Amino acid sequence: MTQTKAFLASLSPHKKENLRPFRLLLSSNPYEHIHYSWYYQPLQHQPASIQSLFISSLPPTQQKELNKMFKLSSTKNSSFINNFVFHSLLKEIQKPGVLPLPFLPSSELHLLLKIKPNELTHLTDLLGIYDLAAEYKQIIDQSLLKKIESALKEDEYQFLLYVTKQPIKWIPPKLHLPQWNGEKETLRRLIHQRGLARLAKATLKEDPSFQWHLLHRLDTGRAKIIEKSYSQKLDPILIPYFKSQVIDIAKRYKS
Repeated sequence: MTQTKAFLASLSPHKKENLRPFRLLLSSNPYEHIHYSWYYQPLQHQPASIQSLFISSLPPTQQKELNKMFKLSSTKNSSFINNFVFHSLLKEIQKPGVLPLPFLPSSELHLLLKIKPNELTHLTDLLGIYDLAAEYKQIIDQSLLKKIESALKEDEYQFLLYVTKQPIKWIPPKLHLPQWNGEKETLRRLIHQRGLARLAKATLKEDPSFQWHLLHRLDTGRAKIIEKSYSQKLDPILIPYFKSQVIDIAKRYKS
């Protein structure tokens, strides 16, 4: 038995539970889910040699995307150098006082930090369907309805049918669908932006550290949309309504 195992075996269950966040913090990289786009700005004015050094300290997926952006080849450094460089780079993007994941205050919305990046993007698309549904129910033009339906994926259309049966407690700004140019990507982009706005409403009163970790799982463009939405006025009584929508969708991704 190693010294660590022997030490843990000697602790009471209560003390083991108190140590759990520290063990989680030491056993994994709590920042491995940061979207690579956040590293672009602090790196863009650095010499290629420095860029390569910093990028090599990141997880493989982030390395791959940033090497593409800066047109660099992959390099390897010692684990000591990687660790030092990574934390130096992290200081460039992390606000002072941001708590590591294991120390975040408890919240129902923590499940957003456990789903995959593509699932978070899909969740945002489905959230935007709520805005679409509010206007969809009022449309009588059958040709327009068919165009809308053809722009949606099958699961999005099924979710639209589900949402149209739910009570509406907040009426969103109109999408002006009768004036839509009929291009699928135009509508899909608009739906996604509305989804980001709903995600902002659901997380408006969450702990700032939680907000930081959530936004940094998204690319900087999407994060800016959410941050802008945080500054808009919202009746606090509506926040549980938006949270319930987010939780309802997020539970679909639980394995």
